[in-house]
Amino acid sequence: MVLEKFRLFGATKAAKALLFALILAFAAWGIESFLQAQSSPHGLEVNGEPVTLVSLETQLRARSQQIEQALGGPLTPEQRQGLQMGEQLVEASIVSAVLRQTAQAMHLQPATRRLQEEIAALPPFQNEVGQFDATRYRSALAQMGRSPAQFEREMASDLSIRNLSGLLQLAPVPEALALPQATAAASVLKLQVATLKAGPVAEAPTANQLEDFYKLNPKAYELPEVRSGQVLELSAASLSNTLSIPESRIAQEYEANQAAYNTPETREVRHILVSTLSSATALQGTIQTSDDFIREANAVSIDPGNLGTKGGSLGSIKRDDVVPGFANMAFGLPVGQLSTPVQTPFGWHLIWVDAISPASVKPLAEVRNAIREALVQAETQTMLEQLLTQVDDALAGGQSLAEVAKANGLVLRPLPRVTAADEATPPALLQALFATAVGATSAPITLENGGLAYLETTVVEPATLPPLAEIRTRVTQDWRALQAQLALKASAEALIGAARAPATGNRSLAEAAAQAGVKASIESLTLGGNSPLPRWLEARQNDLLAATPGTTFPTALANGDDLLVVQLVAREAGQPTGTPQAAQTALTQAQTQDFEAMLVTHLIQQAKVQCNEPGLRQVFGYDVRCAR
Repeated sequence: MVLEKFRLFGATKAAKALLFALILAFAAWGIESFLQAQSSPHGLEVNGEPVTLVSLETQLRARSQQIEQALGGPLTPEQRQGLQMGEQLVEASIVSAVLRQTAQAMHLQPATRRLQEEIAALPPFQNEVGQFDATRYRSALAQMGRSPAQFEREMASDLSIRNLSGLLQLAPVPEALALPQATAAASVLKLQVATLKAGPVAEAPTANQLEDFYKLNPKAYELPEVRSGQVLELSAASLSNTLSIPESRIAQEYEANQAAYNTPETREVRHILVSTLSSATALQGTIQTSDDFIREANAVSIDPGNLGTKGGSLGSIKRDDVVPGFANMAFGLPVGQLSTPVQTPFGWHLIWVDAISPASVKPLAEVRNAIREALVQAETQTMLEQLLTQVDDALAGGQSLAEVAKANGLVLRPLPRVTAADEATPPALLQALFATAVGATSAPITLENGGLAYLETTVVEPATLPPLAEIRTRVTQDWRALQAQLALKASAEALIGAARAPATGNRSLAEAAAQAGVKASIESLTLGGNSPLPRWLEARQNDLLAATPGTTFPTALANGDDLLVVQLVAREAGQPTGTPQAAQTALTQAQTQDFEAMLVTHLIQQAKVQCNEPGLRQVFGYDVRCAR
């Protein structure tokens, strides 16, 4: 059913992008996150709304983890590029932003009650019995650095997109029209496809041709701008290495917090639980040994945790593990002696102690490293807060980054000679380096480890165009490649012209190739049923649907370095499956998908998208096509 395949392709591309974008909004719950650090450089802007590099990095990590779990191993950079993960994430971000903006413009905000219900239904915010827990809600949001107000705005945005989707539902197809339309949708298309490949160009360019080609394509040979800078990093990790905690301070902390290092007394305890004092008193006379106690516990204890097989054992317990009356008796008995009956809210107990582990205090040697680490963390945080204030004040007062570093005993890290496409430099630092003038200090840059950095650009080496003499071989190769492509395009146009010649009527591609003297390999292709749509044909699906048998496409299609000439040979009616009612439902769904796909496509085409291509390259590790 080729029409259905075309429809599903168009709908699926938009629907998958939308679904992917919405799924990515929930990373904090095991998929993705709402992370949109506004201090991060932008990866792209959609109608002026930024999508940050930090957001894209977060989405990439989460998506990679999903795929790696499915594959059972790590993804290589080549596999990421082959899966077009960068293109998918960029497209999903664009679709999500456009739909969110459209929904907001149409005032499709959800009702407060529905928003509350949606949030309450999220598992991370629920307790063990599935009820919304306000404490967990606030705690979970705090861990991801968000306030309830921020999260609720984001959830409202997500729901507004769903409200928009609800407006796009179309009326059902009348049953009388369902079967004829389904029959048309089940048609099978038969194509002829001629593949033309570029041949080698032996001809060498003249000096003038080479010079003209070089001057017309300066960007292809330009050496990029190179910048150098220095970075002052203020983070817990960088400061902790400078701290030395004396042994006397560790010992002082140990003495001041003895209670934290105490291991309380524990006891191996058994008990028999009965409902009355008389029952407990009667049992006392039957128990002389541990074996007697175990036998009676298995026979008569009503403790539901005993189940007649544990001999009344509670295992190893601390005093705080049990109710006070039970604890006072159990922790006052010697080993191997039966207690008198003791009452608790559960009933009457007889208690037997098998073993005692006395209370102890962990020695300083055992906890020294833990104390040192805790002191380092506390002092580091204090130092970091003080330093941030001092550095901000000093920079605001006109001091240079070097002066600030020296005054505070900090080290400037050099950032030598990088281009905007450098892959070793974190995207945030790279963005700041190329946005800061020579001698100036950047605004604070948020680091992944939670700290901040300041960057000063020290040297700018402008982009340069090397002389033709230095790159003559490369320019010659590029000139020959262009000539090969021009020749290939001319051959394709000649073949199309011969196939569509009006004076002789449409020819088959084989006849047209012979007439035009064009060398091409010609193959048959049938589309229908479960046949997937070739990728090179996706952009021309509308032309194919409108074509009549015998029609040759007026332009060639690119497939890698090859050009393809396509001719529709025949269109055969197919047979729909299922009942008229099933056809009616399927066609209604298909029409709704068509409408949604057309709307999304229209909105995206109208959107103003600006891409930070060097930044995207940093995130995804390869050049991501972002131009629209």
